[in-house]
Amino acid sequence: MLRQVVRYAQQSFVPPETDARGLELLLVTIDAYLGYLAEETPAGRAFLLMWGEAAAPDSALRPIFAERDAWFRDLLGGYIGAGVREGSIRADANAGAAAMAIVSQLRGIGLELMISPSAPAAGTVRAETVAMVRRALQA
Repeated sequence: MLRQVVRYAQQSFVPPETDARGLELLLVTIDAYLGYLAEETPAGRAFLLMWGEAAAPDSALRPIFAERDAWFRDLLGGYIGAGVREGSIRADANAGAAAMAIVSQLRGIGLELMISPSAPAAGTVRAETVAMVRRALQA
């Protein structure tokens, strides 16, 4: 049953449908993901809490989260690779490493927004994160 709860929480975020490509597609997805986390839906909160639990070495949740995290990294890495090929993302960007850094940043931001009473407004954090990724990856 726990496995089903985790899968539901993981799949409650769906990448946005858009005509954007390359860097813009990556940025739209990042913004949408942070917007989803900022909504503080029960599924989103459960996802982040269980994701933290999955970090324990003996956690039964670890393989489930590892699978979904790999999917999300592959999705973002694909966007980055496509952006490199079309020229909107710098040619020396390592898609896999950048995707891992972005996923880690997004999850950390989600936890901070959830637990830190002194965190800046979610919209401000979203805008700053999108701007930071743009500056880091744009060609």
